[in-house]
Amino acid sequence: MITRAVKRGGSALAAAALAAGVLAVGAAPSNAVSSACAAEAAKMPAPWHSTANYDWASPANRYTKASMYVPPYPKAQAAADQAQASGNTAEAKRLRAIAAQPRAVWFTDGSMSSSALTTAVADVVSAARSKGEVATLVMYAIPLRDCGGYSEGGAKSASAYRSWIKAFRAGLVKGGVASGPGVSVIVEPDALALLGNLPENRRTERMDLIRTAVRNLAWTPKTSAYIDAGTHGWVSTSTMISRLSKSGLGMARGFSLDVANFNAEKGEESYGNQMIGRLGWKHYVVDTSRNGNGANGESCNPSGRALGHKPVADPKGKTGSIDAYVWVKPPGESDGSCAKGDPAAGEFFPSYANELAVNAGWYVA
Repeated sequence: MITRAVKRGGSALAAAALAAGVLAVGAAPSNAVSSACAAEAAKMPAPWHSTANYDWASPANRYTKASMYVPPYPKAQAAADQAQASGNTAEAKRLRAIAAQPRAVWFTDGSMSSSALTTAVADVVSAARSKGEVATLVMYAIPLRDCGGYSEGGAKSASAYRSWIKAFRAGLVKGGVASGPGVSVIVEPDALALLGNLPENRRTERMDLIRTAVRNLAWTPKTSAYIDAGTHGWVSTSTMISRLSKSGLGMARGFSLDVANFNAEKGEESYGNQMIGRLGWKHYVVDTSRNGNGANGESCNPSGRALGHKPVADPKGKTGSIDAYVWVKPPGESDGSCAKGDPAAGEFFPSYANELAVNAGWYVA
């Protein structure tokens, strides 16, 4: 469901994260083979299959090691300045409050050169490390990404994506991840939830590619990976467990839920805990950026939504399976034009950001 401009969107850390535009994650549930995916898949090289053996890892919860990283949010700050100049002090305060919260940085450009991607990732990791904070990064460049949706794109082939993965990992190392509190990486939002949309001969390839990404992260010091598992009510627990297991879950810290979506924690945690009950020691994170009022069945800039729980590590205590509530989707970014004249996917939407804050009582100025 990266349908809201992924089909909900993401942003970049300014120049350092050219690749960080968050698309429209979180589309309407679907498991039918997409004609758009089939057409694009037919243009690609033959499916790639990995023959590598599994590695196993038990990475730590990085979020308990330090505070979460707050990346620059220049679009929100600019909107706040404009509101202030117009005399709307309350709105300016709310927009600045959004910008002051920890958020994920997205890397979405599958065609980015290896050197540019390595530098972009290194810049974010280095900035977080210099502040002694744990960054949350999002890998979002899988081939045939969100076929036909607002967030379609990604690397052009399995080979290109494998090179992208290596460049991403090189950025972690170059940024000095080993000498800081570490990073957490959300791996390919919606990729497994939308697996059924792919032609059958591309599904194993996708899981192999995710496993390759997770393996590279597992080899990197102080780096914990969370493979995205969609949202509750989209894919059954048994199906998602099977997909996660084939995608390198053994090497990951766990999985992520509700990325760029609006579902309240209760349903997501029930879904997550059902899977944990069958998976064992694994953990998960929940995107609470826009789920304060839960979902209303719409996925593209739905009205009446609210900012969710502030980012926090270990919200249930050390006996819980939730590593953190995180803001994976930067609040305020449009999910797409939605046929309503809204900004394009990934553009900052000041009035919508303000509405999210107003509807979340703890943000009202």
